[in-house]
Amino acid sequence: KSLGKAASSARSLQSDASSSVTDAQIPQIFPPGLRLIVAAHRALFALSPESRSVTVLHEGHGHYYGAVSARAAHASLPCGALLVGSQSTNAQRSAEARQRLPPGDALLLIEREGTLASAWRLPSRYLHDTVLHMETDIQGTSPNQNVRGVRAAIHSVDTASGFVFKHTFSVGASG
Repeated sequence: KSLGKAASSARSLQSDASSSVTDAQIPQIFPPGLRLIVAAHRALFALSPESRSVTVLHEGHGHYYGAVSARAAHASLPCGALLVGSQSTNAQRSAEARQRLPPGDALLLIEREGTLASAWRLPSRYLHDTVLHMETDIQGTSPNQNVRGVRAAIHSVDTASGFVFKHTFSVGASG
């Protein structure tokens, strides 16, 4: 099964890393418990520098491009969840993904445990990245500056058109 290649590659990386590197060779530059997220072509991975392990968080839903904190995008989104770009062009989506995702590129809401919570259609034709842009609203001049707020926006990059799309979230009752 081709999707299984991502998981077996991750397990291979884990065993290679632990057998070829000693603790003395790794500088302790990462805080304990840190989890690095990597969006790759066929899967979304979580890497733990502390244990030198790789976990497949999600796979089978297209080519994964960019992973950003969902909570940073909107305070009502689940803590620990990720917003991840999913490119459909030449992707081998699983049967589940073909049923659950809108046609074309999508923005996925993936919970910390790796469960797909929601998906939205993106306007892109050939998604190539999903990024978080944060702005701080500062009033006054140094040294008497006051931070009034922080705004965040998710952007997706479409290499087919050259457009960068800005996405906003509105949360409310639905019926």
